[in-house]
Amino acid sequence: MKTLFLFWAAILTALVISLPSCNNQEQNSGIAPNEVKQEIGVQHNECLDLIYKALQAIPKIRSGELAISQAEIDTVIKRTTVEYVRNEYDLTKEYMPLVEKSIDNQLALNESLLEEMFNQLSPKQKELYGELDLILTDDDSDMESLQKRIAAVKDKAYSELQGEDLDVMLSAISVAENTLYYWQENYVQWINTQDENQLSEMAVKFQWKALGKADFNGCAAAAVGGGVSYLLGCGPVGWKAWAAVCLSGAVAGSVENAIDQLW
Repeated sequence: MKTLFLFWAAILTALVISLPSCNNQEQNSGIAPNEVKQEIGVQHNECLDLIYKALQAIPKIRSGELAISQAEIDTVIKRTTVEYVRNEYDLTKEYMPLVEKSIDNQLALNESLLEEMFNQLSPKQKELYGELDLILTDDDSDMESLQKRIAAVKDKAYSELQGEDLDVMLSAISVAENTLYYWQENYVQWINTQDENQLSEMAVKFQWKALGKADFNGCAAAAVGGGVSYLLGCGPVGWKAWAAVCLSGAVAGSVENAIDQLW
């Protein structure tokens, strides 16, 4: 427990030291606009495509595995995500360390730390998170059914949450909606092999819904445990920075899961 406390204390200390502050022109008492939160999922899918292309460009050994270490793969994930965020969100330099820290935290995250962090959720957030977790882990693989179930959770979030609690859930729900479409349509291309028989075998075993769960967890973890909630009071610039942090956590989470399953 002491080790866990020190881990999060170090992360929060680093964040506090590097956190940019809102200037008077950016301050705003409202929460992030719905379009900013809803777009997180769409942009998440675009970033995944760029990471896939970057990984495909890496030399491979005869078995089809990437000829680089896990640390080097993590570097590719981080570099590509940071570049996408910089181009897509047009953030000033002062906000980029928050994005980089979000990626680093997600790549270092394990189950016990994730559980501890999600204890920070409010009771109602935990309830809705549990409903989404079930959607992303049960045997339902029909996309129409999955999207209807996610939409029902979104409706409950709108009616039962407000403020930052609602922002966190809407960003994570946006990722959940979009990531399922992405992984169902693209998981085969992520299977890194030229052997058709092996491709067929891996396609059967590959758990594309697990990647959706990793995306959702990464987004929520970044929003809840990243120490960046203050950005929601910083107007459009802050909203974009907050969205970039959430997106970065989601992308890092799912790509790590995909690599664990495939290579």
